[in-house]
Amino acid sequence: MAELIISIDFIKQLKQQIVASRYVVAKIANAESLKLYFTIGKIIDNRFEQERWGAKVLDTISEQLQQELPGLRGFSAVNLKKMRVFYKEWKTLIENWSLITTKTSNNAFEIWSLATTKLRKQEDNLNDIQ
Repeated sequence: MAELIISIDFIKQLKQQIVASRYVVAKIANAESLKLYFTIGKIIDNRFEQERWGAKVLDTISEQLQQELPGLRGFSAVNLKKMRVFYKEWKTLIENWSLITTKTSNNAFEIWSLATTKLRKQEDNLNDIQ
């Protein structure tokens, strides 16, 4: 049987697609993590205001989350506090951004699609240059 020869350019093309896709997945995962941290910070902050909780309640929340989701990482009392601070620092900017995007389009998915399409075009242009 003859040995199959595959060009290096073909392998590089596959490699570029794999790396580009991993990059997009990482961006999406990071965006979703930030959204989660912001949302958790918001929920906790709202509850703090309603219930007049003290800082120690975060220890209890963290422990109960661990019981509900064994092996859960990243949701210690310290991290929950950081999420609340993150929410408080960014809420005004996010609220203003939401107003801008609502005026631009009633569908957030459309905005996301436009943004990702633009990013893909920029990545394609970079790949063409290389």
